[in-house]
Amino acid sequence: MLCFILLISFINIIIILLLLQYIGNVGEDALSHKLSTMFNAGSMLLVATFYSLVVLVNLMACVWWWIAVVEGLSQSWVEPVSASKPLIDLYNTNDGRRWVVCAYFALVTMTTIGYGDITSYTVSEMVVNIIFILTSVAYFGFLLK
Repeated sequence: MLCFILLISFINIIIILLLLQYIGNVGEDALSHKLSTMFNAGSMLLVATFYSLVVLVNLMACVWWWIAVVEGLSQSWVEPVSASKPLIDLYNTNDGRRWVVCAYFALVTMTTIGYGDITSYTVSEMVVNIIFILTSVAYFGFLLK
């Protein structure tokens, strides 16, 4: 999980450095004109929406794995997924692959696709899933207002 946090931080640093480099190449008067044409309200809203979606999916993925650890991996959704999909052995894999599976579940739940390949098995997981669904409805409802 730490590697993905570092990756997102690294991407943010690169974006800031590229913006600073761009500012250095443009004169003071032309800078305000260039920035106003580059970053209009619509493009900034799109970037902010995408970034908040990535943060929300990351948070939900981390919570989904955390609830599996708290419940006990063999007593949670991890056991049926690992048993039914031999290529996805969540017991003996790295955190990156675990994060991808959890982020997949979070995104499928958020978008109400719900394939059913990863489901809740304990009451705690069902409560977390309900919170995910309500959060997703609120998030997308806020975007549509």
